[in-house]
Amino acid sequence: MKVEITERSAIHVAAIRHHGAPELEIQTVRKMIDWRIANGAKPAPHTTFALYYADPATTSADDYFMDSCVAFEPPIAANPQGAVARQIPGGGYAMARDVGSRFNNRAAAYLYREWLPESGYLLDVNRPMIFDYVNVGPAVAPADMITEVYLPIVLA
Repeated sequence: MKVEITERSAIHVAAIRHHGAPELEIQTVRKMIDWRIANGAKPAPHTTFALYYADPATTSADDYFMDSCVAFEPPIAANPQGAVARQIPGGGYAMARDVGSRFNNRAAAYLYREWLPESGYLLDVNRPMIFDYVNVGPAVAPADMITEVYLPIVLA
């Protein structure tokens, strides 16, 4: 899998936090879709992201959380979905692209478990892993889904 080292600028987003079992994230994603519709935040130019703060495979449901996000400039008015203004931090990242169903993202596991230990970089534990969903919507078939995964890194 190809890995690219990149610098990202900080991005303002509307975010809805999911806390609990990873298999229930879809409920949070549906809230974000509802928020997008209510606020006219169409996929282009409002990029879709997920921010992961822990590995769902190794973190208990009580300790697990992630943010479902849409690029959006503040302010964000109070809303029934619970979206709030957040910022995706800028900095150095290792990026790998995954093509296929978002329920089986191979790029995240590859970056963290295979690439990172051999890379000369360390995980920056103060920033989340970013999933940038390049194409979204009901017309995108699972086999055609593109996700760019950004692992936050610092030099060893």
